[in-house]
Amino acid sequence: MNRQVESAPPSQSTSLGGRHLALLILAALPLLIYWILLAPIVSWIGDARDIRQQLQTQLAEYRRVGAASASLARRMEALEHDPDRQRHYLPGAKRALASAALQQRVAALAEAGGAQLISTQADTGSEGEGQVRLRVHMRSGIEGLVAVFHGLEAGTPTLFLENVAIGAVQARLSRKTPAVSQLETRFDVVGYTMGE
Repeated sequence: MNRQVESAPPSQSTSLGGRHLALLILAALPLLIYWILLAPIVSWIGDARDIRQQLQTQLAEYRRVGAASASLARRMEALEHDPDRQRHYLPGAKRALASAALQQRVAALAEAGGAQLISTQADTGSEGEGQVRLRVHMRSGIEGLVAVFHGLEAGTPTLFLENVAIGAVQARLSRKTPAVSQLETRFDVVGYTMGE
């Protein structure tokens, strides 16, 4: 009893496997070509579009700034030729002269408001060009303080108050009078000159 198992000839089974492998390679070939050759090019094109969009946005911003700068230049020129602009600056072309004028102004306002001016000191290390800073120490009631602050900030030239520190103290004007609550105030007055 010889039984023979019938099977496909080996050459036919191998050729069927080879065909499948060949078809698989043939199907994978376009993907491989795309991945090796075309994907970097497509990525580069996308990056180039992004860069182009960024550059267009920057160009639009530069054009907007350029248009605004021309307008600002015209406005600046008009301000420079405005005869009324000097009223906003301290008198005197030099910082020392402007500082002296500012000290006189503070002293006059303190006297008019009934405040006791303890000290004024010009700050020679002012950081801004043409900036004049005066450190003030005074003692007054609330009305005097309001009068001095209002006179400095609401008048001309334009002045700014900075580093304001206010504290309450008991002060006796003489031995015969009772102690009165007063405000001890330290602040900086800042103004600007046109020169220097």
